[in-house]
Amino acid sequence: MKQILLLSTLIVALSACGTLSDLPPGYSLDTQDAEGLAVVSLTLSGKDLGQVSSFSYRVREAANEATEDAKRRPYFDSARQHARWIQDQDAQGPAVSRRTLIVKDPALAEPLDVIESGRAIGRVATLRLPAGDYELYDWTLTVPNQYGGNEFTPKRSVGYRFKIASGRANYLGNVDLRMTEQETYNVTVENKATRDLAILAQKLPPVRVDDTLFQVGKVQP
Repeated sequence: MKQILLLSTLIVALSACGTLSDLPPGYSLDTQDAEGLAVVSLTLSGKDLGQVSSFSYRVREAANEATEDAKRRPYFDSARQHARWIQDQDAQGPAVSRRTLIVKDPALAEPLDVIESGRAIGRVATLRLPAGDYELYDWTLTVPNQYGGNEFTPKRSVGYRFKIASGRANYLGNVDLRMTEQETYNVTVENKATRDLAILAQKLPPVRVDDTLFQVGKVQP
C-alpha cells in the first residue's frame, strides 16, 4: 500500500508541474515589496547540455554554521492520510526555506537563453525571495542513455551564499558547472552582467535592470 501511494504522489507532483515558470505572468518588482528578485545565469560546460534531460540546483536559507541534509521521504498508512497531505501541501504552497532552481527540465516553460557559439549552455533564472541570506547548493544533473540514464550529484555539498535586498533585482553572477569526461566537476562564479542583464531585460521588461544590485561572490566548499 505504501509503495502504491508513493507512486501516486509522484504522479500527482509531476502532473501539477506541467509547465514550470520562474515567475507568474505580468510579474513586476516594486521598491515597496518585502521580497527581492534573485537573478543568476546557470550554465553547463564540458558536457553538451543538449544531451542532458534535467539540470537543477537547490536553494535554502543560509545557516550560521555548516550543516548536512537528512533525506526525507513521506509515506502514508492510508489513502485518507495521503489525500490530507496533498491538500495541506496545496494550501501551504512551496516552502520559503527550500526551493529548486531549474536550469533544464522537460516541463520547464522558460527557454534556454544563454547561447555560445550557436549552442545553448544554460539560462538566466530568476527567483522571488524575502530579503535575507541564502545559499545555492547541491546540483543534480540527469543524463539519459540506452540503459536508462545516470544521475550526477556532488559527493560533498558545495554552497554559494548570497544576500537578497527587498524591492530590488539582485544579480548573483554566472554559476557554471564544468563536468569532465572523467566525471569530475568544478563549480565557478563569474560576473557576466552585460550578457545576463541584457537577457533579463528582454525576458522581463518591467524589471529595472539599471537599478540592479550586484551580489557576485565566491563558491564555498
